[in-house]
Amino acid sequence: MEKPAFVRIPKGSTLDEMSRLFEVDKDYLKRHHNIYCEYNDLIEKEFPKHLVKLFVPTKNKEYETSLISGGEMIIFFPEDILVKNKLFHKKYGIRQILHENGTEKTKMSFMMEVEKVAKSGYSIVRNNIYINNRAPDLVTEQMVEKVGNIFFPLEVETLENGNLKQITNIDEIRKRWKILQSEISKYYQGRTAEKIIETINDELADKNMIQNRILGSLFYRLYFLPFRDYISDQENEFDLYLPLFPFKNKVKYQVMMSKKPVFSETGKMILEIKGKLTDIRNFNEMVNGTKALEPEEDRIIQCDGSINALYQFNKEDGSVFSLEAEIILTNDDNSKSRKIIFELYQQ
Repeated sequence: MEKPAFVRIPKGSTLDEMSRLFEVDKDYLKRHHNIYCEYNDLIEKEFPKHLVKLFVPTKNKEYETSLISGGEMIIFFPEDILVKNKLFHKKYGIRQILHENGTEKTKMSFMMEVEKVAKSGYSIVRNNIYINNRAPDLVTEQMVEKVGNIFFPLEVETLENGNLKQITNIDEIRKRWKILQSEISKYYQGRTAEKIIETINDELADKNMIQNRILGSLFYRLYFLPFRDYISDQENEFDLYLPLFPFKNKVKYQVMMSKKPVFSETGKMILEIKGKLTDIRNFNEMVNGTKALEPEEDRIIQCDGSINALYQFNKEDGSVFSLEAEIILTNDDNSKSRKIIFELYQQ
């Protein structure tokens, strides 16, 4: 006789919830379980408090989010996987390619380390930056890289859904800048150095400006999306502001999860997100980071754009395993365009 399939009941689940999951009447699910279970595990009106194993019907139903072995069916709920309760330390290789008007302009690659150090706390380190397959060697490139490095290690606290709550090591970042500012003033001359010093001094004086710089990183914006919100509200669309132009106002897209999460053959949870441009500004206004002159209700969308992002998550700790994203922006007559390809892979 074939062994009946059973599941480990997720903590806090009810008979109603499990019956909806298996798409059967709850009385039928209860009767099915009671046929195969031990006497002490019989279900009456609700699950006994001690019950951890539920016998379930599997005929004529495929469970894309299940792994079956020896009669036992272990169900993984996407929402539970994305509750990042476990600490982790991941290293990623990242490549970001910018196309302008159909021509590849810059290719940047770098390494990022993301360590989850607390329930909502992360430490982020950036290393090994290459631009167009070479390390920064021009004076301006080296200066910009050094300035960018003062923000790392970056320590942040997130909200429950993953959005940024606050940077927790701002004082340390400011101390790094004081040391670097002295070095820049000593070794770099000219208006470029003066402008960089002036800009960073303004940013570091304002906590909100510092956080806006962090959110201006495409890595940060895509890595810390509120994925659980997307899954729990599958029919809803969400506003997503993307940093397509450095140090300018972000460009507004509207995104949603394109289909329910599934598991790959290697056990990674796959989540696909798609969206369209909803920013009412014209292309030049986005390039310059300015606001639309007309009231929003009096203006139609003048550009076209899309975002397609494919994520894979590690089910053991909810961390991102890989990301492949393409973001497109074009003006109304297709004479100007901007495309960013962003790829991230766990090392």
